Amino acid sequence: MMIIGNVLAVEPDDSMEAHVRRYLAFRFPGHAAVDLRGEDEIWTARLHSAEAGDAEVTIKADLIEDDLYLAFDILDMAA
Repeated sequence: MMIIGNVLAVEPDDSMEAHVRRYLAFRFPGHAAVDLRGEDEIWTARLHSAEAGDAEVTIKADLIEDDLYLAFDILDMAA
């Protein structure tokens, strides 16, 4: 896995959900995605951390460069 800024190099055989979970694990270490919902390019995750508490984050995920990379933008985040 390689992340440069908000771009993730993807594994061609993985699902979009797997890509999003991998990004969330990298971006929010120590948090578990306990609820993940996606519709088109918009994904909402409820994250849980025993130390930091719960948070909800909404991201936009776009496949780019011949579907070799996934670009992410955090649209909303609430504790």
